[in-house]
Amino acid sequence: MARRLETVYVKTCLKLTEAELLEFVDLFAGLNQQIALQTKVYENGDQEVGIHDFDSSEHVTLSFERKESYYELNGSCRFTNLKLANTMRKALSKYKGDALVHRIYPAYVMAYEYKHGCVVQIVEHKAGEERLVYAYKHTAALLEEQYMQLQAEAEIELLRTEVDRLLDLRNQQMHAQARVELDQQLYTLAQQLFALEA
Repeated sequence: MARRLETVYVKTCLKLTEAELLEFVDLFAGLNQQIALQTKVYENGDQEVGIHDFDSSEHVTLSFERKESYYELNGSCRFTNLKLANTMRKALSKYKGDALVHRIYPAYVMAYEYKHGCVVQIVEHKAGEERLVYAYKHTAALLEEQYMQLQAEAEIELLRTEVDRLLDLRNQQMHAQARVELDQQLYTLAQQLFALEA
């Protein structure tokens, strides 16, 4: 297995309540004694979380903008320390964040797209080419869509049967008034068929 060189959070969007922001900081604080955290609070309510790893001399700054009832992290960051990168991934999952993450290896890059804390797509970038590794499929939605298509087909079949029945009746009718009523019913059914088949 190739050794990961670094993890780049190209685009990140996390929305945290004040309590969740404290939990977020605690996630990193609980890693080990070689990690130092520094939180700055600005006059406008924005907060900046500095993460310093003494082992690798890595320093990452995450800026949270104060909104009405939450803090929002928008931007990018880079981790070479695997523990820090994994902690950020756990936070992204726990707090249902969105992100585009590049895991960089010596010969290729794996691009992960997160939506609401879940991986929805993984693409491998190697030698100038892209290869789709994984794409999330919402099975329930696909099944519902197929069901709706089958339901429309069944409804079309019922309407066609009714049209055939009414045409047979029309051919048997001698009275003009009865034919006019049947023509009106046939017209209505034809509109329904057109809508379903479209």
